[in-house]
Amino acid sequence: MKFSDLLDQPYDKDTGIICLDTLCKLLPETPRDVIEQVYSDHGRSSEFQKQYRDIDLLSVEWVSIHIPANEIINASYYDDFERWYLVVQARLDEFANKGWPCIDNRSEVVANWEEHKTWLRSPVLLDGIHPAVDGRLHLMEGHTRAAILGGLVKNRVISPETKHLVFVGRACTPRE
Repeated sequence: MKFSDLLDQPYDKDTGIICLDTLCKLLPETPRDVIEQVYSDHGRSSEFQKQYRDIDLLSVEWVSIHIPANEIINASYYDDFERWYLVVQARLDEFANKGWPCIDNRSEVVANWEEHKTWLRSPVLLDGIHPAVDGRLHLMEGHTRAAILGGLVKNRVISPETKHLVFVGRACTPRE
């Protein structure tokens, strides 16, 4: 099953979100959170289809691991998301004046960063699967979270060596 096959799955006509239960049955080895964040929420997105349409979803092995902030913020990401990434990252330039609330307008997000120095939900990255990227991680979903992390590191609020939980997809032998 390729990423492009997500377009053939049942979806909500109002939101464009693909049926999560259907995807969980089709991809039982994939973490539910990855299915929801990427395949269900963005499987019908033209930007995601443009980038990932040829990826065989059954040949991706997902792991949930802690990796250094520096690796996350140096991951590649889709060029069209660069403006958003930089806007979010720039919020943290106000950290010295505004403190943790400059991160986001959602109180639960701010509280989690302040207490735990990390995100509520793990971003999703690819390792060695995306054809446009050689030898480094590629950020698939979680651009806002990664940009916040980048801003915190840039402004020396947290160290680039701090570790954060992410999902990483790597190539494996396709399952039948």
